[in-house]
Amino acid sequence: TRLDLGGGTTVASWAYGDRLPGREVRVTAGDTLALTLANHLPQPTSLHWHGLALRNDMDGVPGLTQRDIAPGAEFAYRFAVPHPGTYWFHP
Repeated sequence: TRLDLGGGTTVASWAYGDRLPGREVRVTAGDTLALTLANHLPQPTSLHWHGLALRNDMDGVPGLTQRDIAPGAEFAYRFAVPHPGTYWFHP
């Protein structure tokens, strides 16, 4: 994806679904979020959630709480969203 920095400057960037910022995810507290991340990048990645109190296996910190998602591989995230709020995620 090309990111427009303004003033005629663009840079190459990775994005979720070719969008920067990525698509909004809306979930009601207490509901279960089920999301499969397919890694189409040339290197390992993960999906880390900021502010959510989650089980370690769903937290998405590669090498600490989760294995990397290899290029061409997928990982299924599935967890109950414990509290209402505004949170963000990143690789």
